[in-house]
Amino acid sequence: MQNKIDAVLNNAGIDDHQTVVKIHYALDVIRNEVIKLVIIGIVFSLYGNLMEYIYSLAILLPLRTFSGGMHMKTNIGCFMFSLIFLMLPIKVLPRISLNIVEYFSLLIISITTISILSPIASYKRPIKTAARKDLLKKRALFCIAIESIILFTLWLLAIQDYFIIGAWIVTIHAIQLFATWAYRKMRGGIKNVGETQEMEAITHRSPRG
Repeated sequence: MQNKIDAVLNNAGIDDHQTVVKIHYALDVIRNEVIKLVIIGIVFSLYGNLMEYIYSLAILLPLRTFSGGMHMKTNIGCFMFSLIFLMLPIKVLPRISLNIVEYFSLLIISITTISILSPIASYKRPIKTAARKDLLKKRALFCIAIESIILFTLWLLAIQDYFIIGAWIVTIHAIQLFATWAYRKMRGGIKNVGETQEMEAITHRSPRG
């Protein structure tokens, strides 16, 4: 497969080694993410929550792409993190009895947290320019603004199940974003992230841990 990809890149006039390595890395990431999300989708299908799963991805993926998030180093850890991350707002946390004021309070705090902390870059893929950081910040803000409107509309239309799931997704994302930021601060910043740590923050990746 790699030889075929190299052949396609060569035919397209792409022969710079660094560029080729980046393309291979991106393709590996996409393949692993697709496989993981399909497997998790099957799990939620067995529970009868496929639509809730698809809706959750629609809320989470754009937000995570631009704001960053916690990243597990191993594939198994990544899979388990993603499964738990999605299982909580779909199957577990909606069982907690909260009133609408409490839900909106959670959302306001979470939206504020995401807006302030985004983006958090991976130590493997640091943000190299201020312009790039500003762009990611603006996209994260745009994303959370659109999703806030969607959640508010769901509440107005009394589509409570999806409003609650969406509210918990935003809240959990804000919590793990804050946890990653706080961990970085304790470690002295992105340059001092230990090689043996189990979790890291990453930008441009889907909810996989």
